[in-house]
Amino acid sequence: MQTSLTEFKQTEELNQTSKYEDNTYINNEIEPNISNKYKYGQYFTKTSIVKRVVNLILNYKSYSKNIDILEPSFGTGNFISVLKDKEFNNITGCEIDSSLTDNPMDFFHFPIHNKYDLIIGNPPFTKYNVVESYYYPNNYLTSPINKEHYLTKKLLKKEKEKIENIFILKSLKHLKNDDSSIAFVLPISFFIKNRNKEIKEEILKKFSTIIVYQNDKVWFDYHIPCCFAIF
Repeated sequence: MQTSLTEFKQTEELNQTSKYEDNTYINNEIEPNISNKYKYGQYFTKTSIVKRVVNLILNYKSYSKNIDILEPSFGTGNFISVLKDKEFNNITGCEIDSSLTDNPMDFFHFPIHNKYDLIIGNPPFTKYNVVESYYYPNNYLTSPINKEHYLTKKLLKKEKEKIENIFILKSLKHLKNDDSSIAFVLPISFFIKNRNKEIKEEILKKFSTIIVYQNDKVWFDYHIPCCFAIF
């Protein structure tokens, strides 16, 4: 299978919001509870950025308004809101944080038989020095979803793994067919050579092309080098 990587690096004029610490709202963007922020790896994508990356994927691929969409960690709901503004209505969302939703759902408990045409969003990012922000296979020994359905044999033996990587692996299992796509905000470090090799190998079993978009703007409440990857 041939692999190609297309990088889009553009300078854009997008409205910027200020950095913030402990506020609830900053320029109409919701700030996460400070303790949950690191525990759940919460870095909410600004609405202006969400609009831009949603437009990117819609330019990349033509979608019917009736497709089934999954947002596996919807946070403050920015991706869902922008998609609904585009008249996509068959959207399912998961969010583990009970302070953000009345119906919290851990994505790793979400039934794996549910399939989607597009899986899109900003999965949580592991913060290396926050132990709670990692994915631990042993935390899901009694889960209704067998972790063997989405973890590789090697990862089943590991104590922990970066949670964004496991979001990718499980999302791969939710794809409806060969025409389905994943579009995630990811740390740009994910694509550094020789990192996350096992995850990349699993991606390349499904996809031959990866589109990576970056710009020079701050995507969250403070700067984390990141990108928008379309598989």
